[in-house]
Amino acid sequence: MKVNRLSAGETRLGLFDASEKQFPGVPHHTFDIDGPSDSKELIEELEAKGIRDGETHVHGEGPGYSVYLTDPNGNRIELSKD
Repeated sequence: MKVNRLSAGETRLGLFDASEKQFPGVPHHTFDIDGPSDSKELIEELEAKGIRDGETHVHGEGPGYSVYLTDPNGNRIELSKD
């Protein structure tokens, strides 16, 4: 799967090519975050703000993780912590 990563200072954005549509959850947009080291803490913070659909994926053996959300317009968002 082709991913284009853009950087602006400390902020990075991943744009996935969904033209082949062979992967579940694609297309989505990835934002690298400086969040808590435990994904459960991030989920709790999001839920406290009314965001309830967080799905978590651990990167390899960890400690990095991604939390996947759907925004109010139906766009899939990945918050990635490495």
